[in-house]
Amino acid sequence: MSIDDGLLPCEQQDVALLCDLWRTGQGTGHGAAAGDASGLSAAQQAAVDRALFEAAGDEAMLESVLELLGVGADVDWSEPHFGDTPLLRASEEGCADVAAALLAAGADVHAANRYGDSALSGASGGDHEVIVGALLACGADPDVRDEGGWTPLLWASSEGNAGAAAVLLEGGASVDDADEGGRTALTRAAMRGHAEVAELLVGAGASVDARDEGGWTPLLWASGPPCSPEGFADVARLLVEAGADVNAAGADGETPLGRAGSAEVAQLLEAAGARRAAETAEAEDGDCDA
Repeated sequence: MSIDDGLLPCEQQDVALLCDLWRTGQGTGHGAAAGDASGLSAAQQAAVDRALFEAAGDEAMLESVLELLGVGADVDWSEPHFGDTPLLRASEEGCADVAAALLAAGADVHAANRYGDSALSGASGGDHEVIVGALLACGADPDVRDEGGWTPLLWASSEGNAGAAAVLLEGGASVDDADEGGRTALTRAAMRGHAEVAELLVGAGASVDARDEGGWTPLLWASGPPCSPEGFADVARLLVEAGADVNAAGADGETPLGRAGSAEVAQLLEAAGARRAAETAEAEDGDCDA
């Protein structure tokens, strides 16, 4: 979702100079193609389109964004390397006022870059809940998927963004949609110990025993993630209290108690009637970043 290293961000003074040029009428009309409704030449159009994209990533550039839109910048121009639009950039960077201006100018809320990243996914992953709400209000699909099969709720849950997750759920996001590995939003939250998000998802009816492709449930992940040996006690407790099966084993035979990463989690599971598997297999290194 980032611009190519070879593309230097537009300096504020450069955008301001361009806007001044148009405000005083010095740039109008010269070299415009016949029938060009905006009155811009091809070179001028390219300049204002690029300037709008660059300015969209900075909330302090709102006035410039409005001026660029006023002189005919394409609100849906896409950056040639990755295909990001001004709205996607503003949403990802958390520029709520700029995003609102772009939406008011008719920006396409469904536009995605070449990786399938949408403005809603960018805002959700960054926990920009105001922008998430604005995009949903303008018709963005709460369950849109990117190239990797991730929905905005999966991004918000994996990153621990409770505010964005709450807005998505209120906007109709499907709580149990899974990624290509079969991992739901609750599984993603459990994998990283995001208790607040997990609580939201459970409250919204998420399946506490959903299994991913490896047969692992959220409780299996929360009991002792490979990259967090102390375990995620708060998430594990939440899942147990919500009725998760404390003896649900993965395809490798691993159980929550068999992989408990801390005495606290082990005691919690034993009190709930968990059994330790006769044989356990260690999770592969790096699974928590999968």
